[in-house]
Amino acid sequence: MEDLRSIIRIPEIWDSLSTVEERLLEAATADDAYLTKIAQHLLLAGGKRFRPLLALLAAEFGPARDRRPIEAAVSVELIHVGSLYHDDVIDESDTRRGASSVNANWSNTVAILAGDFLMARASEVAATHLSQESVRLLAHTYADLVEGQTRELQLEG
Repeated sequence: MEDLRSIIRIPEIWDSLSTVEERLLEAATADDAYLTKIAQHLLLAGGKRFRPLLALLAAEFGPARDRRPIEAAVSVELIHVGSLYHDDVIDESDTRRGASSVNANWSNTVAILAGDFLMARASEVAATHLSQESVRLLAHTYADLVEGQTRELQLEG
């Protein structure tokens, strides 16, 4: 990220990205402490957060700023992380981002449910804060992600 900070010299972006980090953990908090621990596992492992960064940068070119770019960034990253939980089950991966994967730590079933939880929270954040068109676009993107993964599995055989 330090390299990017030298290229992207918009302090508000980095402040917003810090807010995104906080909101990700809030969104991944369940009523149940066990599910919260699992849902936050990869979020706490860190990551580049390119998707939220791109969402925030894109918002700089739109109309007047408000809270929506942060919520869009949160929704996009929750979908991404939820898809990683599912991907680790499909690929039988033991590690992700230098940490043990959820399926390796707990089980495939728990990883799938935690991924579903993150996707549901992404939908909730989007439906609460974003325009109907943005919510439709996120849903369409998620459907494309699933179709792509299905095609990949079909080609593998």
